[in-house]
Amino acid sequence: MSSSQTAANLIEVRGLRRSFAGVHAVDGLDLDVAQGSVTGLIGPNGCGKTTSVNCITGFDRGFTGQVDMEGKPLAGLAPDAIARGGLMRTFQAIRVFDTFTVLENVKLAMQSFDGVSTLQALARTPKLRRTEEETEAKAHELLALVGLSAKSNDAAGELSYGQKKLLSLAGILMSGPRLVILDEPVAGVNPTRAMEIADIIKTVNARGTTFLIIEHNIPFVMRLCDSVVVMDRGKRLVQDTPDAIRNDPAVLEAYLGGAANVGD
Repeated sequence: MSSSQTAANLIEVRGLRRSFAGVHAVDGLDLDVAQGSVTGLIGPNGCGKTTSVNCITGFDRGFTGQVDMEGKPLAGLAPDAIARGGLMRTFQAIRVFDTFTVLENVKLAMQSFDGVSTLQALARTPKLRRTEEETEAKAHELLALVGLSAKSNDAAGELSYGQKKLLSLAGILMSGPRLVILDEPVAGVNPTRAMEIADIIKTVNARGTTFLIIEHNIPFVMRLCDSVVVMDRGKRLVQDTPDAIRNDPAVLEAYLGGAANVGD
């Protein structure tokens, strides 16, 4: 992390290691995500980015090392426990229910976080009715944020690929997470949609949500992020500001053999 970044770290990773059949996918990774930041995680294909995120979010618990959120260890926790603690993530493969409406998809994302028991749901208690009203209102708010209000009653399967990316982001935001990890949020979308997603991230970040973004679109990362972590061969090569990363000799060597600037 650069010396200019003084915010406390929301996530601290130290010495993270994960091996598969003797191959070190992640090999002693150190990573910091400052509270309130938009942090990028980049690196060549196969350098361990997604494996690292799987370890941080509890989807892969076969690692060694330290993963803390606000000083509390996440190692050994299941993904749902980590999510309820305020850390949500997306996946490279879009996950939506095609036969449900766009609005229903966003509302479903809140089911694990609304605090309504099975008995309360069966009895249709006043708490359930209040929760349903609040969930409906928040879902409409988030659909407006991502530009999908006009599609709220359409089946999610009718959306374009880029619109499904927006729907997935709206669902992730339903629980009000403190940290959102986005795995390739603009992969496969056109430049206009990528700019739209960047604007949404900026808006949500300005409201207090921290982001960690894994992305191969380097110009997107360099324009959006406060801090960038560069991985190579399972390790952190460097973590610094985008301006410093662009001309770092080690980064240039890892990406391009030293031939050009990163993010130009």
